[in-house]
Amino acid sequence: MGEWNVNGRDGTKVDDARQMMGMFLGEVFEKAKRLQEILDDDPLLFEQVEQETKELFDYGAGLFLTGLIAKTMKTVKHQQRSDEVREKYIIPLRSGQDRQIEVHMASGFSCHAKTRYCQPKKSNQEDFTPGLDIELSLFGFSGSISPWLVSKVTRTVALSTSLDQARKELHRDGIKLDRNMVDRIVTQSGSEMLTVRERMLDEFESGAMAPGNEFEGQTVSIQIDGGRTRTRSELTAIDPLENFGKTQSEVHGLPSEGRSKEQRRKGTFTASWREPKVLKIYVHGTDGRKNEEYLELIDGSFGDADYMERLIAMHIWRLGMHKEPKSPRTF
Repeated sequence: MGEWNVNGRDGTKVDDARQMMGMFLGEVFEKAKRLQEILDDDPLLFEQVEQETKELFDYGAGLFLTGLIAKTMKTVKHQQRSDEVREKYIIPLRSGQDRQIEVHMASGFSCHAKTRYCQPKKSNQEDFTPGLDIELSLFGFSGSISPWLVSKVTRTVALSTSLDQARKELHRDGIKLDRNMVDRIVTQSGSEMLTVRERMLDEFESGAMAPGNEFEGQTVSIQIDGGRTRTRSELTAIDPLENFGKTQSEVHGLPSEGRSKEQRRKGTFTASWREPKVLKIYVHGTDGRKNEEYLELIDGSFGDADYMERLIAMHIWRLGMHKEPKSPRTF
């Protein structure tokens, strides 16, 4: 329990940060000579030297963090916290067993750790709740992924047009993850955030949520908009010859879905549609301009109008917009 190894599953055993820094400095001195020779031979290769230097110190940061975590996990206080989390978890957990996993941390650094994984005492196939890696969860890890890396990957994916482009951008920053890993990180992160929001709703509706004051007394606008999006489901094949020039309703005998309701179809498949709803709350002045001192809130759901009403009520409460004198609100 709490054993960490770097440079391979059976590599150097980690004791503390000082040991890791000694190991890192040895590699720095060794690589500095080679980088100096490259730069002396051709100054135009400075970009290559710059990139290799960044990757070297990212590796050093990973070693340093590993040393810090490894020492903390060996303390009695950490073991006590682990036991408390297991006892207070949302579902009953077993005492757990040690397992060795590959851990990914800042800037793509990876190592191996032996941690305690606790499985649920009872498994419900219809409402499956996974177990918990108790020791890593105390550091904010999502599975075996560090919190900073989760944030970096999810933000990069959100700003990119595709997972492939996001992976390339991460690779340029020295974070070498394959496409499946990037997909798994963002999917898991989204699932965890939805779970957090559902628990916040339950807390609000049960009266246990404390009111906030972030937007108290401010002029606030609440904007709601909807659209249509195709969902991943089993596609229905359409014979392009038999149904040539027919509309969707003529093919299926059902009302058309989507924005192009009666447009002549060219595709050979049809997919289901759902309506996503987006919620935006922001503070503005009397002139209608957004107040940049306050962060705007953006939320969304595939739920119905009743669910959006619950969501808005919860945000009004936790942002302090319900207090007297009530914040002016526009919809």
